[in-house]
Amino acid sequence: MANQTPQTSTQRLRQTRFFTSIASTRQLSHSSQSEIAILGRSNSGKSTLINAICDHKGLAKTSGRPGSTQLINFFQVTQETFLVDFPGYGYAKIGGKQRMNISHLMSDYFACDRPLRGILICMDSRHPLKPIDLEIINWEQTLSVPKCVILTKSDKLSRHQQRQTLQTVDNFCCQLDIPVMLFSSHTKLGQELLCEHIIKWLDWHGD
Repeated sequence: MANQTPQTSTQRLRQTRFFTSIASTRQLSHSSQSEIAILGRSNSGKSTLINAICDHKGLAKTSGRPGSTQLINFFQVTQETFLVDFPGYGYAKIGGKQRMNISHLMSDYFACDRPLRGILICMDSRHPLKPIDLEIINWEQTLSVPKCVILTKSDKLSRHQQRQTLQTVDNFCCQLDIPVMLFSSHTKLGQELLCEHIIKWLDWHGD
């Protein structure tokens, strides 16, 4: 039988399916070999990014109402590898109790013994490096896993603005050894590179 051509990173991510949502880490019961956490401010384009890289428009539910998602959503790439989508942070209009619940949910997950292989930090390219973003990045520096900043909605910027924004964010992140990339679900800018990044992380099992 002829050898099968290896799947590309993009093809592998197309197999991704919704797995479960949790409101507490006490609900974590499934085994996992690799997980990638996806973080970002409310309305930073996390759900749209997931739908784009997985080529599945309705996979992650998008909402025009910031702060509407307060669960951790798991998306299964293979039997034991997952993308982990966290609630958006930093939306001022949700109540203090809800903000506290989201904060505790994030802290509890990162305190768990999960096989975390990488963290994607999504920022709207028009409004990067807000104080809450810097707070999250500094906090994540305590975690010994690779990170990457994704500048979403880059199609909203001109080419000149893209270069300026990328340079500004990279000047900050390079001090922390965090790579930065532009991304657009509409023009597919950065999509293939991001898919390769994700698969590389998921394939690393810490051996």
